[in-house]
Amino acid sequence: EDADETNYFLELVEALQTANKRINELSISQRKVLKYKKEGKEEKQIAELMGINKETVRTHSQRAFKKLALPKILEYLDL
Repeated sequence: EDADETNYFLELVEALQTANKRINELSISQRKVLKYKKEGKEEKQIAELMGINKETVRTHSQRAFKKLALPKILEYLDL
């Protein structure tokens, strides 16, 4: 069981390190969307602030999550 737990944490740390390295790969729009999401804004609000439609907000968000390997991190955290 200790080995499983150690593996779990090592894999989580690796995923977080990957996200940190990839942050510079985000486009300006992807960064803005993530910033607004962090502030608690909804897609409609973000779209209005950025002058784009909700689908584009969703696309920027999904691509940023993929670039940062966030689905893998969230899987480890069971979110």
